[in-house]
Amino acid sequence: MTTNDYTASIDEDTGSLAITTRTPKVTCMADIAPREVRWLWRDRIPLGRITLLVGIPGLGKTFVTCSIASRVTTGRSFSDGSPCEAGSVLMVACEDDPADTIRPRLDAHFADASKVYLLERVQYKSKDRMSEVMFTLEDIDTLEETLKGLPDCRLVIIDPIGSYIGTTANSNSDNEVRSVLAPVAKLAERYDVAVIIVAHTRKSIATRADDMVMGSRAFTGIARAVWHLMPDPDDDKRRLLLPGKCNIAERQTGLAFTIGGRPAAINWSKEPVEKTADEILAQMHSTGRKKNTAADAAGDWLTTYLGNGPVDKQEVLDNGKENGHSEKSINIASRSLGVVKAPKGFGLPYQWSLPESAPVETGGDTESPPQSEPLIEKGVDTGPHCKNAGENDIAEECSSSVAPFAETGGHTDNTAGGTVKKVRVQI
Repeated sequence: MTTNDYTASIDEDTGSLAITTRTPKVTCMADIAPREVRWLWRDRIPLGRITLLVGIPGLGKTFVTCSIASRVTTGRSFSDGSPCEAGSVLMVACEDDPADTIRPRLDAHFADASKVYLLERVQYKSKDRMSEVMFTLEDIDTLEETLKGLPDCRLVIIDPIGSYIGTTANSNSDNEVRSVLAPVAKLAERYDVAVIIVAHTRKSIATRADDMVMGSRAFTGIARAVWHLMPDPDDDKRRLLLPGKCNIAERQTGLAFTIGGRPAAINWSKEPVEKTADEILAQMHSTGRKKNTAADAAGDWLTTYLGNGPVDKQEVLDNGKENGHSEKSINIASRSLGVVKAPKGFGLPYQWSLPESAPVETGGDTESPPQSEPLIEKGVDTGPHCKNAGENDIAEECSSSVAPFAETGGHTDNTAGGTVKKVRVQI
């Protein structure tokens, strides 16, 4: 069915009459073949769609994304037993350092780091000059160019969305948020990748968990699945990953985990969580015991910050202040967690570290390497593609697995299967 609408206007430059034809595109539903929804994580994270992961800062959202990424890169089953098809992962992350945070967490979860790519900046060439700018989702062409160079990509992680919404879009405006995320949703569908967008919660109280997302409601509106990372009101050391909105599958049970070990990693519980995010939120309000009190929030942040090993006391306090935690709250949290405080040596500054008896829940699903590969040491698995290979062999293989615009960076050792590659797109 077609109808034509003609619009006449005067060209200001030439003064001539310009005729514009506008034709609506209408598709009959009988011409559309039905198909089933495809899943990265069955009934939890869909392929070709946007999934929202929401939680307060410092609760462990990056640990969750690293755990999911590790299973995608190795093809290991998810914590609930759901199968996982192996592929590459594209990370768009700026809050955590790639060398001392992201890479160690991927290693701790036994990821194949040669299949993880980090999109950091965009290179521009103007005449004879090269310049770089930070990537944002307003530059959708760059994201598509990157996906073209990663044909086996299964997952894109954007962490956090607030850093990548762009400079011109207002995150509190429904229309402007949709104008940025709608093209991302189209790319997800076109390249059949799952997109996980990490978002923070607002400070104000709400009765529905989905309304706790910071910014416009368009974030939850455009996502097909929403997951809330929340503290367990009954267990200070346990986190809950609970379902919110999902309009393409039956609502699933929640998941629980603790964070422990050195380097720190997620230990998933085998027991499902029947409560929803709304129910946990109501429980926290009714008891008056909100996990995100100052000391509790500082404890969550401190557990994550010290997860990779000892840190100088002053660095802990300074970084904590930058993340909104007072020195008093951090000290209270450190005592509650049993943080070890000892000098690096005679006359040297004190360092803080998590106790050796880190919180690990027995009987759960601790992240483990593929069973077909021997484990030399936790986080150290040469992987099938690195056996008997030297440093140059690994670098050559990693650089050949992506289109010419991709660069390799970071580590080039044999740990955990290779290198986290930094992708810089040149246009």
